[in-house]
Amino acid sequence: MAHSPAPHPPRRTRLRRLGQLASASAALALLAGCVVAPLPGHHGGHHPRGAVYVAPTHASPGHGYVWGHHHRRGWGWRHPHRGWHRGWR
Repeated sequence: MAHSPAPHPPRRTRLRRLGQLASASAALALLAGCVVAPLPGHHGGHHPRGAVYVAPTHASPGHGYVWGHHHRRGWGWRHPHRGWHRGWR
């Protein structure tokens, strides 16, 4: 006994699935390039008077890190519980 191929879904269903796939792909593409960086004008707290601001060149190493100035090493990422992260600028 031969099996007949399954019927194709209606065109409206195929278009809806294609739209859902396109929306999910667009959302993934937009979120894949997210970079966590400080807000413009907000340097993560204190920095000494006269210190030249240096913008971060790489993304935050994780949640909770803030871009700030270290009195000896310069600018870097600092976490309130974990301390300073390597990669000074």
